[in-house]
Amino acid sequence: NGMFKCCLATFDLRYRQDPFVLLFVLLSSIVAAFTLLPDDTLSDEGFHWHQLLEYFAGRFDLVDSLTMLPGYHLAVYGLSELFSLTEIAEVRYACFALAIPALLFFFLTARHYDKTNSYPVSLQLFLCPIIFPFFFLLYTDIPSLAMVMASTWLVTTGRYQLAALIVGISLLFRQTNIVWLVMLWVLSLADMGAFNFSSYGIADFFHRCLNHLRRTALFFTFCLLFAVFLFLNEGVAIGDAGSHEIGIYPTQIFFLLFVLFFLFIPLHIANFPKIAILLKKNPLLPFSGALLFAIYIITFDTSHGYNVPEMDFFLRNNLLELIRTNFLTKTLTFIPIIIAFFSLAVTPLHRRSHYWIYPFMALSLLPTGLIEQRYFIIPIALFMLFRKPLDRGFEYFQVTLYVPFTVYIFQGIAQHRFFL
Repeated sequence: NGMFKCCLATFDLRYRQDPFVLLFVLLSSIVAAFTLLPDDTLSDEGFHWHQLLEYFAGRFDLVDSLTMLPGYHLAVYGLSELFSLTEIAEVRYACFALAIPALLFFFLTARHYDKTNSYPVSLQLFLCPIIFPFFFLLYTDIPSLAMVMASTWLVTTGRYQLAALIVGISLLFRQTNIVWLVMLWVLSLADMGAFNFSSYGIADFFHRCLNHLRRTALFFTFCLLFAVFLFLNEGVAIGDAGSHEIGIYPTQIFFLLFVLFFLFIPLHIANFPKIAILLKKNPLLPFSGALLFAIYIITFDTSHGYNVPEMDFFLRNNLLELIRTNFLTKTLTFIPIIIAFFSLAVTPLHRRSHYWIYPFMALSLLPTGLIEQRYFIIPIALFMLFRKPLDRGFEYFQVTLYVPFTVYIFQGIAQHRFFL
């Protein structure tokens, strides 16, 4: 009887159609995506496929072009060997098996915060135009996201050491996940009350610090191991290190805000009254916007070798070339950037600790010179997850707006017409 009541509590009969909507979209998308995808490699799939071919041939050295540790490739290789998958069209199924837990753990975490809106918000992640294609391609991004989402769910439910273990293993998929490892460590400490300095004395403070560090020791261990890796490898990237030198690149932040504007236009429109109140209460904020514009104009740089106009097969490079054409186009581009900036400022998140995502978003992007929307996937997913939804109809409307763009982009990629 108690178990029956518990099940009813987690399943709201008013919205009983939601699971079927999610399941229908998921299954129909899987069938359509794998039907449309060609039997040859698409864009950077070629680098990953080259490494997998080496594994299939019994050679386990890293190919020179591979920038990341081979955890992803070994996982895909293991699944492929288990199910006798040898062709790229088949091996993509192994990648999808590693990617789909991203949606599962996103949903579980979203449901923890808001049962009513967890279905449409999860659909927003899955159908997001710049995220959806990578669920089905030989790319590390969504399997990497899956591990970050699993760790986020574990932190949310108080299982900090297991969360640290999973996000620590994710460093074998993408070294840049070190940023999210540190963020999840901070969220763990925040949820345990480690930053509540006023509630106890100095002696008790140190005792609590030791207790918090003990409960999150694996986070520290992986940070230490990553520092050793950086020292031995003399950098983050394994191969093609010259194209991935660490620096400070503010253009990444501005381009993220530009992308966020178009991904969440309904949210920004809904936020206009809040933005107006914010500006009225803080008359100096327009000056901060002017300062941000000056920084944007001075620092906007798209000179990375993989962002050159000649590589116009990539939509991002065409867009960047359009933006940098002259001062007028740069100025017009700043309008959605500043709207997104103020909209984020007034968008409430589920917990106070969730506002840590903003500095860590910046930290994840600033060191990277290559402007590449795939680097925005985890920041966007975390923003989707942590923001408080408006109402159920609004969130489904947001999903509906994604669909035509997602279909167009996926078809263009599958037909070799362009890539993101």
